[in-house]
Amino acid sequence: MSTSDTSRKFTFKGIPCRTTLDLDEITSGTQFEELVVAYFKLLSEDRSNNVTEVIAGSTKIGPDGGVDVLVIFTMTDSLSQFKRTWVVQCKFHTKAIGQSQLSKINLPTLVQQYNAVGYLLICKTNPTTQVATQFKELSNPQTQYLIWTGEEFKARLIEQPDIHKQFFPEYHAYTELLHNIKRGQP
Repeated sequence: MSTSDTSRKFTFKGIPCRTTLDLDEITSGTQFEELVVAYFKLLSEDRSNNVTEVIAGSTKIGPDGGVDVLVIFTMTDSLSQFKRTWVVQCKFHTKAIGQSQLSKINLPTLVQQYNAVGYLLICKTNPTTQVATQFKELSNPQTQYLIWTGEEFKARLIEQPDIHKQFFPEYHAYTELLHNIKRGQP
């Protein structure tokens, strides 16, 4: 086993491993969007959340129309099924996300255009204080404006091991190594 430049990353028998799920394994904004879509699609498999179907897909609305992914949840409350749509914007920047990186379209107009219940900004890092304040001010009981920082998104991703192999191969290699050690097969 050799240690690389950080204590979280190492190689074992020539296989790169990471001891933590790290968004640095994602190499592009497109791959980040694909990860977001994969995450939402897996939610329908979790029976504890009353989501029966998730339609999530990249909109291909370009820079920067403000919609990277539309997520439509079909949910049930034991009486009936209903749908909820979210506009999701993904930002794969290494610096804090400010107003200039957000949609050039007015966010409430964008939410209304898709008849959505909310707007979710998913960042690799964090938003600026100005953006966080704006989202708090825009939120109301009918329409939510939420932000998932990279750390918040990772906390959700850690609970979805089915996507680790595809998007986090070094972390997946580490978890497989631990699993094999526990079974006595390193």
